[in-house]
Amino acid sequence: MSSPVISVTDVSNYIRTLINLDPFLQTLWISGELSNLKTYKNGTQCYFTLSEKDNHLQCVFFGMTPQKKSTLKNGDIVYAYGRLNYYTKRGQLNFQVSDIKPKGAGQKSTAFLMLQKKLQKEGLFEIDRKKNIPKYPEKVAIITGKASAAESDITRITNAFLPHQTAIFFPAIVQGPESIDSLLKALKKAQDLPQCELIIIARGGGSAEDLSSFNEEQLVRAIAHCPIPIISGIGHESDATLVEQVADYRAATPTHAAILASEGYKNFHLALPTKLQAILTKLQHQHNQLKTQIHNQLSQLKNLPTKHLETLKKTEETLLLRLTQSNPILKLKQGYSITRLNTQKPVQLDALKKGDTLYTEMVDGIITSHVHYVEKFKK
Repeated sequence: MSSPVISVTDVSNYIRTLINLDPFLQTLWISGELSNLKTYKNGTQCYFTLSEKDNHLQCVFFGMTPQKKSTLKNGDIVYAYGRLNYYTKRGQLNFQVSDIKPKGAGQKSTAFLMLQKKLQKEGLFEIDRKKNIPKYPEKVAIITGKASAAESDITRITNAFLPHQTAIFFPAIVQGPESIDSLLKALKKAQDLPQCELIIIARGGGSAEDLSSFNEEQLVRAIAHCPIPIISGIGHESDATLVEQVADYRAATPTHAAILASEGYKNFHLALPTKLQAILTKLQHQHNQLKTQIHNQLSQLKNLPTKHLETLKKTEETLLLRLTQSNPILKLKQGYSITRLNTQKPVQLDALKKGDTLYTEMVDGIITSHVHYVEKFKK
């Protein structure tokens, strides 16, 4: 090698030395748009980003007071005074701020508020236009980043609560210059999915810049005009995007979005054993009541001739036998089962179609199954 080989430590220390020895970089006033502001109840430190167009500078401020905090908010243009510093352990350049002053609303914040006001005036965020989320969706399309944390979280929930539900992922780029086109294409594919009943659009948390694609007018309008109900699960609960405002239901996180999609099935399965037990208890009570009535009526006939009494006793025995044999609890204990379509009455073959979900009640539990083929016997 013609050039000398040096270590990472040597390079890092050299960069830090260059910055520390440059007097211009030690006393700077920098103007930029404030974003990703993070403050803490205890302590005076805060972290934020200064941005201008596509350029960003990470900042730390150790002099935050309650009065200063009340004057700052994301989207403001601020003047920050301090010095540049290079952290060798992270390989990160940041700006150590010793004073900060607000100037006014920034371009990105102003553009966001103007678009929000425009779309709101058109009625895109009105509750009346939002579609109802289906309680038992059989097929769900999920738009999120490929191999992302959001995809992993949603998969975990759908596998746990919706083993019989079809969940189809449409991977998309969720940040950066190519994200809008990618998200629009994924949304179009989801809309074209046959028998799709619900769409989830999700991504994990990130900075305001990371989530900016979900504030683009083209994507917001595409979601507003989508004929299929949409649940959004973008970032964290504190994040707010225009896509979340236009979606039919806003979930706090991707995990929450998946839970909402499976909530109907989960609640049904949790309640079903209790409902079945209530039905069986009622039938048993009716059975006991009828049995008592028969005994009472026969006891009033003791004074009848012996021949008639023997006939009535045989009738009693026959009725009690039939009553016992018709007891649904006995039927289940004998190995029989009752099959229902969703929560309806016992299923009829003519009412079945491919893809239907069946619930088969047995004496010790419930079996969930899907119809793959229906064949009716010829009489």
